[in-house]
Amino acid sequence: RALGLDAAACDFDYFGLNHLGWLREVYAGGEPQLTRMWDDEDALQSVYKVPLFDAAALRRLKLLPTEYVYYYDQPTRAFENVRRAGRSRGQAIEELTRALFESLAAPNADLVAVYRSYLWTRSASYMQIEAGSDALTKPAAATGLSGYDRIALGVVRAIHFNTNTIIPLSVTNRGAIPLLLDTDCVEVPCVVNANGARPLQVGRIPDSVAPLLARVKEYERRTVAAALAPLLNAARDALAHNPLVPDAATAGRLIADLSPLW
Repeated sequence: RALGLDAAACDFDYFGLNHLGWLREVYAGGEPQLTRMWDDEDALQSVYKVPLFDAAALRRLKLLPTEYVYYYDQPTRAFENVRRAGRSRGQAIEELTRALFESLAAPNADLVAVYRSYLWTRSASYMQIEAGSDALTKPAAATGLSGYDRIALGVVRAIHFNTNTIIPLSVTNRGAIPLLLDTDCVEVPCVVNANGARPLQVGRIPDSVAPLLARVKEYERRTVAAALAPLLNAARDALAHNPLVPDAATAGRLIADLSPLW
């Protein structure tokens, strides 16, 4: 959209983990396209619905991060914006969902219209609190495999009809990202057909983001191990490896707050 191209006619060089990914290149007609964007500040800003990343920083990075990278890139800003708003995204979604079910239960409610309104508001408020934005944004028109429902159905169709569609999915690494273990779960473009989803080779991860990618994956490995144990010490150790947790003492306090729920 930001490049003025039809997404269906493009190929995307993308890599990362769930909620931690980067777009390295967009190809149209076999030609790389992002070079047109690096010196166009308006185009760079239009990639994101709310202001998250500095255009100059993106220009240096030569990668387009997914929105959740913002939390690792600017954690203090995100935290202060949430505190200023007085509620988290989770609380906002809880309110939206409560209103949704109340509206659905109303006599003679137009159920589809109610649900569509809910989806519009949810999409329009995405990252609004964390970015410190005061206004809702108009959701971009749905295209191709955007949205959980379309992705899920797209995968089902690609498997059923053996279409070899390329879809970014979370799958077992199997060497797609050499930096990580073969058994790690990664998020990469996959060829999806009757044999399931097969990851495409990503190759070397740029040095600018490789340390963050590796550390978050180590945190995830340790979290899985802690859940399988399950041991509080293992949970504390896992949380201490999260880049957003400054030290082991903070991890201990967080686990102590959560432990009554276990």
